[in-house]
Amino acid sequence: PPPVASEAVLDPNGNCIISCAEERSIHVVTLNGVHMARVEWEVTIRCMVASFDGEYVVCGGSDGSIELFSLPGLGRKHVFYGQAGVTSLEFGPRDSYLVVGFEDGKVSVCVDIQQRLAMVYNGLEEMYI
Repeated sequence: PPPVASEAVLDPNGNCIISCAEERSIHVVTLNGVHMARVEWEVTIRCMVASFDGEYVVCGGSDGSIELFSLPGLGRKHVFYGQAGVTSLEFGPRDSYLVVGFEDGKVSVCVDIQQRLAMVYNGLEEMYI
């Protein structure tokens, strides 16, 4: 039988990002049914949100991991870790901030996500040049 979708979000480019909890995987499928990418994850994916520009999707895991994947290819961009399982994710207007809810009742607000990621990647590039 085909995998059962547990969460689905649409990106602004018309791609559907689907998580399948039983097989712990994420899929990108176009609206006309073309399968574009698949990636497996070690933990159960509890929630997802696509960025305003459609460049990435953020996924929250049962172990507290918050992982960014590029779209549409689902390349892993970065992983953050919280203290408890992630229960909700939501972007502010034009991805200005990311609100993360955790199962222990705590809420984190991450600001300037694009700028922070750029700083991480610039630092990594300098380390390996």
